[in-house]
Amino acid sequence: MTRARRLLLVCASLIGLLIIAAIALTAAWRDFRQAQGIEQLDWQGLHLGPSGLRLTRLQLVQRDPSGRLLKLDAQDLRLGLADWRPHRLQIAQLALDWQPASSALQPSGGLPDLSDERLRALASWLPRQVEIASLQLELPCASARCEERGALQLRRAGAALLPASGSLTLYPQAVPGTHRLQLQVDARAQGAALLLELGVLLDDTQRLTLQNRLQPSDGQLAWDGAASLSQLPEAEWLLPWLCRWAECQAQGRLDLPGEMHLGAAWALRLPDPRLFEQLPGWQSATGDLRLSADLPGYWPLPALGQLRGRLDLAASGQDGRWLPQSLTADLELRPAAALLADIPPALRPEALQLSLEPRAPTDEALGFYLKLSTSGGPALSVEGDLQLGLGELPHLTFDALQARLRSASLSEAGLQARDLRVQATLRGRVSADAAELTLSTAQVSAQRIASEAGTALDLQAKLDGLAVSLARQANGFTYHASGPLILSTRQLQHPSLRPLDWRLRGRLEAEPQRLALSGELGNGAGLALNLAARRSDATLTADIGLPALFFRAGNPLAGTLADWPATLEISSGRLQGEAQWQLPASGAQRATLTLRGKGLAGIVDTAEFSGLDAVANVELKGARLRVALPTLSVQTLNPGVPIGPLQVTGRYEGELAKPAQGRLSWTKAQAGVLGGRLWLEPGSLTLGEPAQALDLRLQGLQIAELLRAYPAEGLAGSGTLDGRFDARYRPRG
Repeated sequence: MTRARRLLLVCASLIGLLIIAAIALTAAWRDFRQAQGIEQLDWQGLHLGPSGLRLTRLQLVQRDPSGRLLKLDAQDLRLGLADWRPHRLQIAQLALDWQPASSALQPSGGLPDLSDERLRALASWLPRQVEIASLQLELPCASARCEERGALQLRRAGAALLPASGSLTLYPQAVPGTHRLQLQVDARAQGAALLLELGVLLDDTQRLTLQNRLQPSDGQLAWDGAASLSQLPEAEWLLPWLCRWAECQAQGRLDLPGEMHLGAAWALRLPDPRLFEQLPGWQSATGDLRLSADLPGYWPLPALGQLRGRLDLAASGQDGRWLPQSLTADLELRPAAALLADIPPALRPEALQLSLEPRAPTDEALGFYLKLSTSGGPALSVEGDLQLGLGELPHLTFDALQARLRSASLSEAGLQARDLRVQATLRGRVSADAAELTLSTAQVSAQRIASEAGTALDLQAKLDGLAVSLARQANGFTYHASGPLILSTRQLQHPSLRPLDWRLRGRLEAEPQRLALSGELGNGAGLALNLAARRSDATLTADIGLPALFFRAGNPLAGTLADWPATLEISSGRLQGEAQWQLPASGAQRATLTLRGKGLAGIVDTAEFSGLDAVANVELKGARLRVALPTLSVQTLNPGVPIGPLQVTGRYEGELAKPAQGRLSWTKAQAGVLGGRLWLEPGSLTLGEPAQALDLRLQGLQIAELLRAYPAEGLAGSGTLDGRFDARYRPRG
């Protein structure tokens, strides 16, 4: 084989290998892009030389299955090399657009596992200097998406990862004027410990200082540190800018005085010494914490609202269970709207004032004097001594906590209250999982409470002795309340009732799915009722019992019911009954009423009656009304002619809104009259319709009795009368 042919064969082999390698690299690159979710990777103006690499432009779009999106656009990128390793990275302009993963697909876990070996290996391939002259960020924030502009610098002193320093400079957008915010970081090693210092400069003046010392120790991470923030004249532009990133309120002009101060110090032990694998968690920390704050002006807190005042706190924690060792507070909070979302609008305060003054501690408890009040809306105040037990199960106890509520005018859920006042004395015990409360004394009063159902004047309620218990369960808290209830009103106004005083003496029971009230209900007319009301499964039910009412002592029904006929008087006999009313969550109301009268006597119009016995069954279903009279008998009825005995059996059915247009039917309607019998044949008629025939019959009427009742001069006789009358019903009018 000649030399030329041998050279040709070698070249052909090399070309073949290059083609195969190119195909393999292309396939591998395609698989890598798919695995990493890289949708676009373009570069322009690539220049590679011994001193480094230069790109005119680099564009990257990356999207993973969870929905996380990253867009990167870098211009004029220069990477300096030293010994073929990255030494200095310079980027003239970098635009970064990041969209987090959807919550449903958010991957779990903490930071990636970066052991010391990996950090040392990574450090040798990281540039010692990184400079981004112009940084443009588009990130998610409280107002959806926010844009920021700034610059970034990172530096390492040597080949090792530490010591290192960096600074991020931002020029806050969407705020008046031109301002500058700078975050400075300095990290260095001190033996096995990491010293990390952070500072925040506002308009080139340092305002926040944060010092940290982290060191693995006996399988734990020791974290000691301190933070200080004082004087914030930049608040007028800083707080609106912060509230773009975190949900908080920064309305109007915010003016924090120069003496404003925040300080904190801590010495913690965390169970996992691998700082970069899992972020430190307070839920498992052990150690000590001190916090002090002096905020003469309102400071917005995300999800809470705006806070001002003073706070001094010292706390100790063991495995995530934190207890205060000393606490002094004088705070005022303007709560965020979301914080009060579960409170009815009429009861929401504009501000809450909290004061805690320490009492002399004991070995087993810390003492505090609590003052809590609200302003704007109903005036609420809670005041008294608290004891914080420091045992195995921390708890709060109190023996005479005073609670007061007052509202000149309150409207909620269809009720309008005027001059509403609540005053209670509480004793109890509260822990993280349960609470036991007792109202030693409790009184509610209102000058006037009105609704569509009626109006109560000078309403008073007493709940002395009411006990409330709460317990934590897997699906939240459950509660049970029980105790006596005394309710009274000087006057109850309702279209169906005469204006009278009413009173209720009973017992209250309440649970999450059940509310029950039972007791005796009475009024100034002498009416007494037994009441049992309950709400269960969104259905409201009331049982009302009328004990035997003896009319010889008076007629409380006539003194109670506004529509009691003026021509009806009952002077003797007794009446009793029971009723049930039910209102389901969906559907029509239902009610039943049974009345039983015995030996009733009195006057109706000008007719006297006696010996009236009756049973009446009333049923209301939606708008449909039914009344059944299984028995009604009157021994004597004297409208001028003695009649009796009188017997009726029948029923009525109609619409509640149109009772005068219902249907009346009877199976028995008869009366003894003048020695004979007068009766209607079984039948029915429709009230309100004209000219309806009635089959009225007469049998055995004694003529002598008739002439005796209606004497006529020169007229006498005897015998009986029988007959049938063509009677007709005509509605009145």
